[in-house]
Amino acid sequence: MTRSISVEIFGERYIIHGDSEEPYMKDLARFVDKMMRDVADNTKAISRPKIAILAAINITHELFQLKLRQKETEEAIEKRTEAIIKSIESIERIAY
Repeated sequence: MTRSISVEIFGERYIIHGDSEEPYMKDLARFVDKMMRDVADNTKAISRPKIAILAAINITHELFQLKLRQKETEEAIEKRTEAIIKSIESIERIAY
C-alpha cells in the first residue's frame, strides 16, 4: 500500500510516497538531511542544489562501496564453499 508522509530535509518540507513503513521512510529522510547538513558544514557557502548533488554523490559512494564489499564477500563465500565441497569429496573417496 502506498503511503504519503511529510518530512523535512534541509529545512524544507516534502511529501514522499512509498510502499515502506512510515518509520523507514522517515529514517531515509533523516539520512538525506544529515548528509546535506554534513556537506553544508564542510564546504564553503554554496547553493542548495550543489549541496544536494554533493550529498547524493556521497550517498552513492557509500552505496557503491557496500555493493563492492558485498560482491567480495559473496566471492569469498563461494571460494570457501567450493573448497569445503572438494574436501568432502576427497574424504568420501578415501572412505569408500
